[in-house]
Amino acid sequence: MNEGMIVARYAKALLKYVRETGREDEVFAQASSLVLLFQKIPQFRYAVENNRELPLEKKISLMETALNAELSEDLKRFAFLAGSRSRMEYWTRMLSCFVDMYREYRHIKAGTLVTAVRQDGLRDRLEAAVGKRLGAKVVLEDRVDESLIGGFIIEVEDLRMDASVEGQFRRIRKGLVEKDNRII
Repeated sequence: MNEGMIVARYAKALLKYVRETGREDEVFAQASSLVLLFQKIPQFRYAVENNRELPLEKKISLMETALNAELSEDLKRFAFLAGSRSRMEYWTRMLSCFVDMYREYRHIKAGTLVTAVRQDGLRDRLEAAVGKRLGAKVVLEDRVDESLIGGFIIEVEDLRMDASVEGQFRRIRKGLVEKDNRII
């Protein structure tokens, strides 16, 4: 069976189940955190997905330690289901697919806000403004890139807004080069 189909079917089943139980927000929060942790710590991902010597109970305990909270009952049941069917190797992809499906279901658009320095309240204001423009709730992840000098860059799906000093310099340079080429 196609790996993508396996991942999508499990994620869809999890979303359907947690919608019925009414605990989709809790599961989404934990799944999102786990996906980020798996991306940042490859050894953690390997231990959960590929270490066949580690029993499933220990893998769940590892995830709880990483989250610094008890894994939701729904995610525990889901882990036991995936483990009993030898599908733990797809765990991160299933959770990531679930997160994407949940966002689609809730009309949430995820994006990135890159600034030169941290600015209090900027993310909230931009989430509201971009959300109004897109007609959906927008959640931005903060990143700092000092090379921007000042300003910010927002990326949400195919929308990119560059209000950085570096971007302005690039646009000015491009305009001068184009103007210079017209003169010659």
